[in-house]
Amino acid sequence: MTKVLRWVGILFAGIGAVFTGIGILLLPARGPIFLIFTLAGLLIFAAGAGVLVYLAAHIRRRAQLLAEGICITADITDVAMDTRFRLNGRCPLVICCQAQNPEDGRVYVFRSEGFWYDPRPYLEDAGACTLPVYVDPNNYRHYAVDASGVLPEMG
Repeated sequence: MTKVLRWVGILFAGIGAVFTGIGILLLPARGPIFLIFTLAGLLIFAAGAGVLVYLAAHIRRRAQLLAEGICITADITDVAMDTRFRLNGRCPLVICCQAQNPEDGRVYVFRSEGFWYDPRPYLEDAGACTLPVYVDPNNYRHYAVDASGVLPEMG
């Protein structure tokens, strides 16, 4: 999904830059066409840049959790479709797992990042019934499920 968001951000930022450039070139005309191109270009560029900034922050936060987070072992409970996102009529699959915090006794449910292939055969072949989850010790809502040791990368 990060590849799709990256391309959407690049596409929107590029189109916005082109429209803004055209608007600036039309500056001597001083008509409404200058304002239309410039404002449309700036809005489209801002949308693309916002997607790229969000994506960079997400990747940085995940890397920080994998490097500095507390590793807990969570039991795999399900492989389900993530219906919040759809591409070409398909939804990615996520691995759902849960763990109990020994300090407060609460049960936390974690969801992995989306996969565009069925991870179940690889989980069964590896005999995996647990996955490591890296959590922020101050806030368990900030987590990263690490399935890289069990699942192959998509080609």
